[in-house]
Amino acid sequence: MLRGGIAILFFALSGSAGADWTPVAADNGIFSAHADHSERFGAGRVVSAANRPRPWENVVEGGIDDAYWKFACGEI
Repeated sequence: MLRGGIAILFFALSGSAGADWTPVAADNGIFSAHADHSERFGAGRVVSAANRPRPWENVVEGGIDDAYWKFACGEI
């Protein structure tokens, strides 16, 4: 099961912990830009940021990423 992009999309939509994610598909994985803000939904100043490629990861059935995916898709 490859649902990494959906999990990242969930974080972008939720605004939890003031994090913004911009996923971009690449041949060997996903390239993500990430910024943590001092306030929710991208408000406030940026307190940390990253811009690095990461490989796609399988979502383990019953794991935390599986729970995020189900929550984001309205299954929970």
